Amino acid sequence: MRKITVLTLYFFLITLIGQNASVLAASITPDNGLKNPNWSYVASHNFGEEDFYSSNVPGSYLDGKENLIFDINHSRYGVYHTRLEFTSNKNNLPLGCGYEISFAPTIFGGSYVILKGFYNEPFLDIEGVPGGAARDIKITKVGCFGQNIGSIHVYKTYKPANDPVLISNPRNNEVHKENMLLKWKVQPLLTITPSTVKIEISLDGGYSWDDVETVPAWQSNYEGEYLLNLNRYRPSTQAMVRISANDSGMWGEYAYSPLFTIQTVMKQSILTPTSGQMVSDLQSFIPTVSVMGSASGNLSLSYFIDAESTPRDTKVISNTATAQQVNFNALNVQTLSEGMHTMKFTVNDGAQTIQDTVAFQVDKNAPAVGIFQATATDTTIQVTGTATDTVSGLHALPHRFTIGTSATDWLAAGTHTATSLIPNTNYTVKFEARDAVGHIGSQTKSVQTKAQSPSLVLGQANESSLEVTFQDGNPAGTQYQLKAGSQYVNGSGGLSSTAVWFTPTNKKIRVTGLTSNTTLVYQTKAKNALGEETGWSSTRNGETLASPPAVLTPEASQRYLRISWPTTGGTVTYEIEVDGAVINNGASNTYLHSSLTPNTRHTYRVRVKNGSGAGSWSPQLVAFTLPDPPTAPLEIQVAPSQKEQTITWGIVARADSYDIEVDGVVIEAGSVLRYVHAGLEPETQHTYRIRAKNTGGISEWSALITSQTLPYPPQKPITLTAEPSIHEMAVSWEAVAGATGYEIEVDGLILDNANRTSYLHKKLEALSPHTYRIRATNAGGKSAWSEPLETVTHPEKPAIPTNLIATAEADGNTLTWYKVPHAESYEIEIDGSTIMNVTTNQYTHTGLVPNKAYAYRVRAVNISGHSEWGSKVTLTALPNQQASDLALTNVAAVVTNRSITVSWETVAMDAHYEVEVDGVLTDNGLDTIYHHGGLKANEFHTYKIRLKQEGTPANWIAVLSLSTLPDSLQASIEVEAVANNNSIELRWDQVEGASGYDIEVDGQTVASTETSTTYTDTGLESGTSHTYRVRAKNEAGVTVWSPAIVKSTTSPSYIVNGVKGKTFDLSLLGSNVQDFSELTYVVTYDASALEVVDLYDFTPARDTQSGKIAGSNLEVTYTPGRITYKKSQNIVPGTSWSGEVTTIIFKSKMTGQTTIDVKV
Repeated sequence: MRKITVLTLYFFLITLIGQNASVLAASITPDNGLKNPNWSYVASHNFGEEDFYSSNVPGSYLDGKENLIFDINHSRYGVYHTRLEFTSNKNNLPLGCGYEISFAPTIFGGSYVILKGFYNEPFLDIEGVPGGAARDIKITKVGCFGQNIGSIHVYKTYKPANDPVLISNPRNNEVHKENMLLKWKVQPLLTITPSTVKIEISLDGGYSWDDVETVPAWQSNYEGEYLLNLNRYRPSTQAMVRISANDSGMWGEYAYSPLFTIQTVMKQSILTPTSGQMVSDLQSFIPTVSVMGSASGNLSLSYFIDAESTPRDTKVISNTATAQQVNFNALNVQTLSEGMHTMKFTVNDGAQTIQDTVAFQVDKNAPAVGIFQATATDTTIQVTGTATDTVSGLHALPHRFTIGTSATDWLAAGTHTATSLIPNTNYTVKFEARDAVGHIGSQTKSVQTKAQSPSLVLGQANESSLEVTFQDGNPAGTQYQLKAGSQYVNGSGGLSSTAVWFTPTNKKIRVTGLTSNTTLVYQTKAKNALGEETGWSSTRNGETLASPPAVLTPEASQRYLRISWPTTGGTVTYEIEVDGAVINNGASNTYLHSSLTPNTRHTYRVRVKNGSGAGSWSPQLVAFTLPDPPTAPLEIQVAPSQKEQTITWGIVARADSYDIEVDGVVIEAGSVLRYVHAGLEPETQHTYRIRAKNTGGISEWSALITSQTLPYPPQKPITLTAEPSIHEMAVSWEAVAGATGYEIEVDGLILDNANRTSYLHKKLEALSPHTYRIRATNAGGKSAWSEPLETVTHPEKPAIPTNLIATAEADGNTLTWYKVPHAESYEIEIDGSTIMNVTTNQYTHTGLVPNKAYAYRVRAVNISGHSEWGSKVTLTALPNQQASDLALTNVAAVVTNRSITVSWETVAMDAHYEVEVDGVLTDNGLDTIYHHGGLKANEFHTYKIRLKQEGTPANWIAVLSLSTLPDSLQASIEVEAVANNNSIELRWDQVEGASGYDIEVDGQTVASTETSTTYTDTGLESGTSHTYRVRAKNEAGVTVWSPAIVKSTTSPSYIVNGVKGKTFDLSLLGSNVQDFSELTYVVTYDASALEVVDLYDFTPARDTQSGKIAGSNLEVTYTPGRITYKKSQNIVPGTSWSGEVTTIIFKSKMTGQTTIDVKV
């Protein structure tokens, strides 16, 4: 809709002149002789320099003489500026020709505005043209080259012949609702009649106008009418209308109506449901209407179903001056019954209510299924179904069929056949029907396909069974009936006199219980899960294989073997396998294997062939040709004891068994290579000889052997004595009756002493302890050990006493010296003759003659002898009158390896002293200490002390013969430890210069030894750890401790993680054993957790009883929970034995941990 302002209207009229106008054509002959200079103009209008309008506006010849076609391009720029552009149908005008244009503001009156221009100026601008309804245009030809070439011609545009007159229009301030009927009348002028009328409306008092519509100018009698729809306008609005007529492109003057008031009314249009619409519960259904009312108020909308008085839903809307679509909440179709219903819609604006009603149908039910049938074969199912729907009717494609998991599309047909199905399978069959709105009705049933008729394939046969395979498309669970001759086969393959249905595994069954070498006729049929059976299959003949001969009988010689077997009935042949090669033996049941070597091994098997093939092989027969007779046995040995003798011999080639002649009686010894002649008396003689045997003959007797049983062992020795010395020990004992020899155990080592009754143990350490035991031996065994004799070697001769100190005292001369190790006493030589013996390291010589000099020497004495004499010391006895004043008291000496310090108490406050050191006199002044430094280790020095006096020198009152100490020990000690269950023995190498050793056990110094380099820590708990260190010592000091060594006592307990029902073994070992006679192995365990399977695993037999174990040198005592072993084995003295004593096999009675203890 265009909106045009009043100011623009005046110029717009020119533009509209050319619309829908015809072109008037005329011809003219100008005075200048130019023929038909046809002209035209085009009026173009630019509104506000934005819209551009252009049209050809034909001119009209008005003076009745000639017509001229001309085009004027008429443009307007701005408000009062018009441009006219001229074109002519004549292409060439003479130069100098011009024209005049007159422009008149009215149709017949008013002055013309003359506008001049030249041909070469194709346009003229008209400025300051006032507004107007129509314009006259006159073109005057004035001539060429300044000459008048014709009369003046006036052309003008024409206007409508007559303005329309409203003959039916609203009265002033009249109120109109919805529509208003406009009527008008037009009058033609000359030959021109208006063709159209344009209707415009103003809602703002005529300030602006809106196009309504352009309609034909009249229908009849030059009268026209138009029904104006007022609903599109704002209610309660004052409006006016105007109309204008158009005659051949020129609009005339407007006819105006008075003001009137628009008042719209409520209107409602039902959009959904439409009349008779089918509504379903399957789709959401929303009632919808279109309503319109006034702009100033709200509308309340409701709808009702059938005769309901309460609305199903209510909506309130505003701004209803224009139509609005209102959607109610979705209708719950499930609440309605199936069939026809009415829906009433109401609209209320607060003053009045309008309503509309529409009928619709409800379809909630699915179609009713009528016929539903299904028929099956083994691979197809045909389904037929019908259905009806009384409301919406069936869909154009109403049927769908589902068989198992396969569904069809929707079909028009009521029958469908599913193919390529599995036989004997249950399928769920569903028939569905749908109505026009989408409801689906269905029925379902289970349909079982029939079983497929099977065929038989007879497979591998043996002597008593035949494999049968069922060939068909039936599934694995299908049941079959199988006939074998006149009998039936059951599910396990056995034969039955009555029919049996069974399901074969993988469609195969092996028919058992058949007779070998027999033909039967086989036939089968199947049934499905409903019990519907197929017919019997075609027959198949099956034959079992022939059984092999039960026994093959050989006939042997040195050069051939003849094999024979029982015959088999029927038409059969035989194959014999000879040493791996198969030979066809035809129908014969004997075979001769010739050209053989004696004592060679050969194997044979036989099988029978019939129409079904070769049967199984008979058990293999191993046969030997007869050997040559064996040679006589060699390597015969007899092992005598007191009550029996065991005879053994070497194996003889080709021998199968042996005979032994015992004291002239022949006894079969079988195939073993030993014979025990038992029940004998000691020291009795017996004879033996052996011969070998085999199937080829008997050898010669071996040479005769005579053997005597052994005597009883001797008694154990008594009155064992030992005579020690420093480095040797002489051991002796009394001879034992019946003994041929003796063994001596020296510090644990067993030695063979032949038949001697004494033994000299040499190269011993002084003061070393030793233990000895003796046992007597003869051919019958060994006696028990004697009681042990423990003794110690003598010490070395003592060392020379050192550091002799002699002091003159009032009651005599006193001698002191260092104690000597291993000294039992000391001897003091006085003046070279008298010898005194004391047990301490001090001696006082009394009863002396005053001022007399005495000479002394000291030596140490023990059981091994005496030392050399020490250094001589001479000391003068004190005079009687000076004894108490001159005697030195508390004389002491401090000795190191590099110095000697002598001290004493002074006899008077001002006493002066002289000291003679190694013959050199020194004035010591008032000092009572003398220090002698810078000495060497183990170096002797002599010191004399006397009072210093004027005149004659005084007597020496103290004499000391001293030696520096040896250097300290620097050796590093390496200690070895050997552990037992309850003790640990330490051993180390002797350190040069050491006088003894200290032993530290678990951080405490617990023991000291003199010269021994071993130490045994006893009384320990088994399975405990202990730490040891050792250091050497002498009078100079001690060495550093050896590196600590940690050792654990052995544990006799073993932890076993048992599994119920599982076996395990325990091995008892011996290491460096010199004598088994005193060894006993004791094994204890929990009898509720373990049981013994075998006490000795070295023989095939299971040994579980007390007593001597056959094939061994063990004797066992067994009760559940405790096993004791004694081993009888001779060990050459001076040697030892290491190895496995036995292996015990246990079985666990439970799962879990248990303990086994072993003690030796």
